[in-house]
Amino acid sequence: MAYLFDGTNDYIEATSAAVTAAPFTMACWFRPVNITTNFSLMSLSVDTGATDRFVLQAAGAVSGDPVRLQITQAGTTSNAAVSASGYTANNWWHAAGVFTSATSRRAFINGVGGTADTTNLTPSGVNRTGLGYHTTSGTRSTFMNGRIAEAAIWNEALTDAEIAAEPTLFALYQEDVPDLGTAMAVCRGNTALLDPINAALQSMIDDGTIDEFTARWL
Repeated sequence: MAYLFDGTNDYIEATSAAVTAAPFTMACWFRPVNITTNFSLMSLSVDTGATDRFVLQAAGAVSGDPVRLQITQAGTTSNAAVSASGYTANNWWHAAGVFTSATSRRAFINGVGGTADTTNLTPSGVNRTGLGYHTTSGTRSTFMNGRIAEAAIWNEALTDAEIAAEPTLFALYQEDVPDLGTAMAVCRGNTALLDPINAALQSMIDDGTIDEFTARWL
């Protein structure tokens, strides 16, 4: 399901943090209305009195319009990893951020990751999970203008193969491919699309995340 945000004051919030420290992964689909503004897609932040946060952004105000994975500790130190390429307006894109440790994080767009940011940062006290915004000292900002879909957070650092598998059903979000059956027909026999999915499933079988019987149904 996709949610439409107005860029002014729309947001979705859970009054607890899904996770509070690395390792974890956040990912979603997004369709922005412009590439001139920074939009916070997903965030883990503090509701009052602090600026500690983890934020997955569509950074339209940054040169190249990348996906940006921002981390801020105690309001004094902030840094970000950025994707290797950018996005355009009024199209669907897949964004992901992998926080592997306090000293390693990467931003991905459509399954392709950028260079890791290795600044040693550990935000603390995060107590909100947000969609379409982030919070700084209790003030919500960088509201999303456009749509966000299929947002998810994992309490582990997904592998490159697992991240690459996420965007392979990109056709689902195109207006001319309206349903899962049609999208699977598009994918069937296309090894460029299916190979990353198969690799990700095998990785999850190998590490015990799922069993082989379950994988056959996915």
